[in-house]
Amino acid sequence: MRSGGTVWNFSQGSAQSAVTIKGCIRLNVAEGVREDVVAGMGLAVASEWMFAPELASGRVRRLLKDWDPPALDLWEAFPSGRTVSSKARAFANFIKQELASEFSTESDGEAD
Repeated sequence: MRSGGTVWNFSQGSAQSAVTIKGCIRLNVAEGVREDVVAGMGLAVASEWMFAPELASGRVRRLLKDWDPPALDLWEAFPSGRTVSSKARAFANFIKQELASEFSTESDGEAD
């Protein structure tokens, strides 16, 4: 374990809070994070979809329901100077529509 820990930032409206997390295990691979949380080995800051079945069954639960982690930017990147395949463009459009649908229901229609 490194000294100092990892800082997780949260917001609630205009309020900001930084929490220092210390522990013996640190993971940044989704599969490992998921397995360890489901096994009861710790906490994670993760998307709800990552734990959807376990949240629905009550096997894991969301903590700090009134607090949000920092927003993350999601970018699509295509090679410059090349034509984007129709499959890649269709996938990017699908993800945009899914995220817009998901976030418009959560944030009263304020999807980007």
